[in-house]
This record gives sequence, C-alpha cells and structure tokens, in this order.
Amino acid sequence: MLRGLSRFRQGNLPGSRADLEQAVALAPEYADAWYGLAMVARANGDRELAAQHLSRALALEPKRDEFLELQSDLPRVFGPREHKARPAELRLPFRVQGDRLARVDQPMTVRAVNMGVAVPGHFPGEFAPDQLYAEWTAQMAAMNANALRVYTILPPAFYQASATIT
Repeated sequence: MLRGLSRFRQGNLPGSRADLEQAVALAPEYADAWYGLAMVARANGDRELAAQHLSRALALEPKRDEFLELQSDLPRVFGPREHKARPAELRLPFRVQGDRLARVDQPMTVRAVNMGVAVPGHFPGEFAPDQLYAEWTAQMAAMNANALRVYTILPPAFYQASATIT
C-alpha cells in the first residue's frame, strides 16, 4: 500500500496501480487502497473508473474528507456535492473558568496522558509491541484519564486497544 502511494507521488502510475490492486486483493476493506486506485485512475484520465474505486472507498468510510474532496472533483460522475450551511452563531461547548477547563453545562477536570511511542531499550520511533497498547490503555482507564496526546499516527493495535476504554 505505502509503496503504491509512493510510486503515485513519483509519477509511476503503472507501478502504483499494480501495488494498490494487490493491496485491495489482500484487504478489500482497506478504504485507503481504493482511494489510491481512484487517484491513479483520475491521473490516467479515466474518471469513470476513478468514480467506481472512490465509491468503494466511500462505502467503507463515507465521512473521510479526502474522499469527499475527490468526490467533489468528479462532479460529472457524482453530481454536485452538498454543502452544509454554517451555523448562525459559534457554539463553544468548553470554556476556561479561572484555572479550570469547563463544559458550558458542567465543570470538568482534565486528567491527561502525554504518550510517546518510545519504549525503553528500543530505538526512538520504534513502535511498542501490540500487547503493550492494551496494558497502557488499561492503565489510563484505571487512572480515569479523559484526554490523551500522541505525537504521531500509531499502529492499528493502539486504536483497537483504546476503543475498549469506556
């Protein structure tokens, strides 16, 4: 998948297409691969094929901004994109009150965790073993954390583990 996107950026459309087709063959639920194929098809001038691939990506992840942006670039196939009207006034559900962050309807104390990916004994930027993410998220839940800061996109195991926090 990454090689396919890299080849696309380098202008190697046939190589990109081959890599992305292999990605969707292995993981047909991977919306990014379908989006990549749509980008390749559009770059090759095949708007109909681009629309077909983009439809697959949108079926998997209908609210992704980059997918919707490409959809608006293909109006002949999809028709004009709907635009949401802006609200008449700005709504701010959170405010600073003294030294606290508060929801408009209730006070709130932020208990945050600042998490990097480095693990002692490993290279910086080397992701943790998958089971550590489950342990870390359990520890965050035990300390009643309600905010988390990460520095980079983490592997799927982290997001799967964090989805179990209630």
